[in-house]
Amino acid sequence: MNTQLLQDFETKASVVNQQIDTFRKTPVHLSNIRKSGQKFFYGQTPVAETALKDLLNIFSIKEKLVEEIKDDKDQWEPLQRCLSDIKRERAAITAVRNGVDGDGSIVRFFDVALEEERPLELNKGLDLLHSYISDKEDSIKLQGLYFNPTTLQIESQIRHTENPIDTFGDGQDLWDSGFGFNYGEGKTQILPYFLRLICTNGMVATHKVNQRYFQSRELKQNSFNKLINKVLEEDLNGTVRANCSRLKNSNTSLREFYNARNLLMGRSRELANSYFGDAEIKEAYKDEKLRYKNSRWMASANSNINAYEFFNRLTHCTSHSSIDDTTRLQLNHCASEIFFKGPDFSYRAPDPFANKQ
Repeated sequence: MNTQLLQDFETKASVVNQQIDTFRKTPVHLSNIRKSGQKFFYGQTPVAETALKDLLNIFSIKEKLVEEIKDDKDQWEPLQRCLSDIKRERAAITAVRNGVDGDGSIVRFFDVALEEERPLELNKGLDLLHSYISDKEDSIKLQGLYFNPTTLQIESQIRHTENPIDTFGDGQDLWDSGFGFNYGEGKTQILPYFLRLICTNGMVATHKVNQRYFQSRELKQNSFNKLINKVLEEDLNGTVRANCSRLKNSNTSLREFYNARNLLMGRSRELANSYFGDAEIKEAYKDEKLRYKNSRWMASANSNINAYEFFNRLTHCTSHSSIDDTTRLQLNHCASEIFFKGPDFSYRAPDPFANKQ
């Protein structure tokens, strides 16, 4: 039994539960929501910006219309009465307030009727994760567990350390795989294709395309375990090997290269020159006046830097250099873009390296 892992989970889960407990669901009526200037209130409780879009969607009105209303008494109140009457069969909706004693603000609205105030019901999400961890605790690491107050979801990332992916079959470049798990009352996202891919230098590459959604109440423990295990064992192996082979057999473009270099230049010229020195590129393209080239041209121009080597420079800088978190996330995004999409040489710029291969 990995006692430390379970203790870590329980500690984080305790913090998550404390955060969740500060939010309450409460029934409200559309007719009792009032507008004052550009702000909305339910009684004396303010409606936060995060809930305004929900409210406008429920009223079926565009934000631009609200901005054009200058007189609340003569313009907004008649409109609200009409809209509430039209929706009288659904007049009772649910508000989520961040405050257990009547204080705080309304952070979300849901077009679902509610009879009485109650807490958020997210314990099942923690139970699913706890059971999964308990079953595989010797081969996984908990990368994160927290409550997102905007989406009202429990979010977690799980890293698998058993059976790493041997990228090129030579035992020299091993990757662990993982998945993201976002649990909300109505909808659960399982993100095995979010590809929490962690290579040996510690970098995490992210991909946000193929997410899988499930109704939270219908998600069973056995089904959850089988889904995650299948994807980790089958789908991720092929994705990592295919993408790494593609990178190894191509060069990166000047746009990808200079995007990364420019991100670092504003923070550390020394790091930018160390990881992304461009002396050879400047010499090769000295007649092209690179500073005046558009993005499409730069995206098709050969940097003469192997794409997999460039990817490793990005990930190493992200994981091992002393840069701020914002720059780290931006470089991480660059690494993800090249891993999953680039380089794109569908349009070809002149290649000064072509005769030097």
